[in-house]
Amino acid sequence: MPPAASRYRAYDEVTIRSAGVPIVLSRYRSGEGDPVVIFLPGTMVHPLFYDDFLSRLAQKGFNVVAVHFLSHGKSPRIKKRFRFNDLLQNVRDAIDYCALRYGGDLFLLGSSQGGILATAAADDGRLRGVLAHDTILPELRASASLLNLPRWLLPFSDVLLKLVSLAARLAPTLPVPLSRYLEIDRVTQNAEVAAAFMEDPLCRREYPLAFLDSLFRADMRVATDSSLAVPYVLIAGRGDPLFPLAYLQEVYAKIVAPAGKELMVIESDCHILFVEAVDAVLEPVAAKLRDLAHPAPQCRRAE
Repeated sequence: MPPAASRYRAYDEVTIRSAGVPIVLSRYRSGEGDPVVIFLPGTMVHPLFYDDFLSRLAQKGFNVVAVHFLSHGKSPRIKKRFRFNDLLQNVRDAIDYCALRYGGDLFLLGSSQGGILATAAADDGRLRGVLAHDTILPELRASASLLNLPRWLLPFSDVLLKLVSLAARLAPTLPVPLSRYLEIDRVTQNAEVAAAFMEDPLCRREYPLAFLDSLFRADMRVATDSSLAVPYVLIAGRGDPLFPLAYLQEVYAKIVAPAGKELMVIESDCHILFVEAVDAVLEPVAAKLRDLAHPAPQCRRAE
């Protein structure tokens, strides 16, 4: 774990163009006409890191199309300078691809950084639903607590982020290792998962400073300005050490979803749910996707 290639019997890959460069999509095929789940991986990793979860989701009757973001995973490392909106364009182009290739019921499912991107793309009316494992609202003061900052610096986070923006303009491609902005022990305490990440040649080890600056300043107004076009599910781990449940409850309270919203709490104390807690998260996610694909008919009120 993770494999260089999927063990799933009906797996293949396709390359599309997005944000001016080629990107790879991993396809876990189920059956013609089955709902399609577009999966967005987390920070610095790629779809094959989640191969067990994605394979088992496909076995439950979903065609899964998972995105290798530009300069991530199996996508060519062409762009050295990229920003949050480049990855968001990857999401939108993956939706375009799936709408043309499959049609039918399309869903977004993102984890961690992928959850942030799924939320930002939830204004696409072609989707039947969006499931985001974690997301952020940068304007919330508590968002700074997600970063690898000493507690005593948190009150000065606004100033620090302004300094990061200045530095990003001066040195946009400066590499920033994962451990400089996230606490590794809050990402995972599983030694096997940590070793798999460090040994995986497809995983990134750092991000350009310009990307991190754009992530910290991501425009997430879609979550609060009534632009969410589809049912929205925020997935939280009850004991997640990186995205505390109390923070996600604060985010959830501010989300405006005219088509409906739900907070799904998974009984787990790890952050990387779709790797470390597959048994706990698989069936609730699959059940919710089924519900959204085939909603129960509403009872008509007697005249």
